[in-house]
Amino acid sequence: IGYTAHRLPHGGRRTPTTRRRFRFEERVEVLRSFVKQRGHGSVPLSWKQDGFALGSWVCAQRRRWQAGQLKAQCAEMLTAAGLDWNPETSELPEERRRKKRARGAQTRGKR
Repeated sequence: IGYTAHRLPHGGRRTPTTRRRFRFEERVEVLRSFVKQRGHGSVPLSWKQDGFALGSWVCAQRRRWQAGQLKAQCAEMLTAAGLDWNPETSELPEERRRKKRARGAQTRGKR
């Protein structure tokens, strides 16, 4: 997402508010890309994509949402991008299930 003068208020000057809004929208696009590539919105905490610590950012957005500090518009954007708000309670993607089964088999084999 580029910064063009016709898209910004105040004659194209970036104010702190417009910088935050565009930064958030850019990060939502990275999340959208993750969901499109991986097929789910359960971003691992350590996940980095396009040079951005997406997992940490998503975790922070979930904390803000749980604390009631995330604006409704931002929550709607994240939901539309495919964010899994409760990854611990949602069904795990097949890839994570396979890894979990493999770890369980290794643990059982060490007894």
